[in-house]
Amino acid sequence: GCESILVFTDSLASARRAVDPSVQSGQFLSLAVVRSLRPWLEASANQVVQVYQVPSKEEWQCHKEAHDFASDLKVSVGTHVLTSLNYLHAQSTKKCLDRWTTLFGGPSFRGNQFLELTDRLDKPMKPKYTGGGAWLSRLQGLPGFTARCCRAILGHAPIGSFNAQFFPHQPTGCPCGAVLETRPHILGYCDRFTDHLKSPISMTDFIKFMKANPRAFAFNSAPSGIG
Repeated sequence: GCESILVFTDSLASARRAVDPSVQSGQFLSLAVVRSLRPWLEASANQVVQVYQVPSKEEWQCHKEAHDFASDLKVSVGTHVLTSLNYLHAQSTKKCLDRWTTLFGGPSFRGNQFLELTDRLDKPMKPKYTGGGAWLSRLQGLPGFTARCCRAILGHAPIGSFNAQFFPHQPTGCPCGAVLETRPHILGYCDRFTDHLKSPISMTDFIKFMKANPRAFAFNSAPSGIG
């Protein structure tokens, strides 16, 4: 009898889902596939299912004919198409992101000193939960560098303006001679640093500035590796 089933597909993810019985939008279809395969697989240890990925752009004739035949069948989606598990997950995620973005627009949520930066499209950066987030994902995971950038963005840095607010007995002037050492002064004017920035500030330019000036927003006597 048959000992091998060969599956050619342009989507390995779909092939995996076809035999994944866990909770998902197409679970009932996956369970049907598993129920059909199980008796055949249990009959012999030599019986296997082999899956091969075939890019659609190659238009392999037999694969294309099978694809065209299968896609010609139009199946009604039914009356409750918007209540699948995937759709509900997507809607829940969208609502959370919309709420997060709305809250982030207010200084009481993000902080009065939060530094507004622009993205690669020159639009204000907004929170996101994928890909490591909007800000941290751009900082390359270096502890000292990330710490300095976070201090600068949050306005919680060892500089004169912070001392003036929380430690008024500490020095508040800039070593360059400016009366008050502020974040705008450091980023745009202080002659101790190079590659000064002008508003609006892009995340890309901000990172370049921080790399070019390793002492910006750093503690004067920081332990090695801390920043």
